[in-house]
Amino acid sequence: MLAEALRIVDREGVQALTMRRLGTELGVEAMTIYHYVRNKDELLDGLLEEVFDRSLPEDAWEGPWQEVLRRYAHRLLATLTDHPALVPLMLSRAALTTRTMTMMEEGLGALQAAGLPLPRGLQLIHAVTGLVIGHAIAGGTSADDQKLLRLSEEDLAAFPLLVRAVEEGSTASTGADPFETALEAMLRGFELAHCSSGAEPTW
Repeated sequence: MLAEALRIVDREGVQALTMRRLGTELGVEAMTIYHYVRNKDELLDGLLEEVFDRSLPEDAWEGPWQEVLRRYAHRLLATLTDHPALVPLMLSRAALTTRTMTMMEEGLGALQAAGLPLPRGLQLIHAVTGLVIGHAIAGGTSADDQKLLRLSEEDLAAFPLLVRAVEEGSTASTGADPFETALEAMLRGFELAHCSSGAEPTW
């Protein structure tokens, strides 16, 4: 059911997803859907659960906490890149379901075991998730390259620093992916803040 709902959203957007439409695609009456979800809100929450579930590999919470969060960030970004119509849904719904909170509980447990205080761990999960969603909204790395391309086509004679930034900042020439740069800076910032608090790192 969720797989078919996701196909509808991928093709036509969230607004096209109705119980009647989903039932038609599945070859059942719309009322049949209500045996599995109480209403459309629960169906939408189910889609978001799918997003986060697909973002967690089997070994999601094993290894150094930085690597754990890198894997999560990359898989979440890949999922949203494959299903861009779900990005607005993520912004409009908190999806605080038993399933998503169980995933968060497991993540917090792994971060706590690595020596991070629980409030800091929760901040970190939210920060990484927000970074991924923001990058997906902006169109991803290809959009960053397009922005640089458009700038390179403008007359920037009066803006020498901007000229240098464009010339030196192409991901094709530097190999520096903006998302990777931002993610690593974020993880490093949390690591430094944790160490400066006097805690002994366990990674």
